[in-house]
Amino acid sequence: MRELSASAASEPVEELELVDAAAQVSAWCGEPLLYDGDDPAITLAPGTARRRALDAAREEMAAGLDAPSPAWRFRFSLMLGLERVLAAEQPALLNGLTLRPHQVDALAGMLAALTAGEEREEVDEAEADDDELNGELNGDELNGDDPPIDELEARLAELPPDAEVVAYCRGPYCVYADDAVRELNRKGYRALRLIDGFPEWKRAGLPIEQGNGREP
Repeated sequence: MRELSASAASEPVEELELVDAAAQVSAWCGEPLLYDGDDPAITLAPGTARRRALDAAREEMAAGLDAPSPAWRFRFSLMLGLERVLAAEQPALLNGLTLRPHQVDALAGMLAALTAGEEREEVDEAEADDDELNGELNGDELNGDDPPIDELEARLAELPPDAEVVAYCRGPYCVYADDAVRELNRKGYRALRLIDGFPEWKRAGLPIEQGNGREP
């Protein structure tokens, strides 16, 4: 399972190019990214949830994927599907059953939470870029450093055999921590994954280390 770097392709584009890209992604994933009356410059502005879906999709398309990866579907399919249902004049299920007002309200609340979570992830990723340079979680480390997943196996000898390892990444949708846990468990270590990432840990006021010092 690969990590989606949804902000990697967020570059300024002309409106017509943006509309064309949205159409290509819609054909690829089966969900609209633009609706009648949408202003592409606003709806698909960098950092918005739909723009992040578009950027992540374009990244996968450029990598040669003919269909969305499981990671992309996990992050964006429910959100885009809810937008499609709620955009209809009479929101209804696939079997044609019209949704009642309280059901529409419930789906709208779910959509708002998904959208806010995705857009908050944009902020978290920006914070994580700084945090990776300026801090890490307190605790036992590999010689004071948290190695990237592609260096992990080469540095396992630095871990005590009875070490309990907590793997963490940029946030709940980053899969590198999952990869690290699988590799560590396979090698006989007890490893767990921190559900959230460094930005959430820091915002909660939990202790971190900066350089060789410690921030309370």
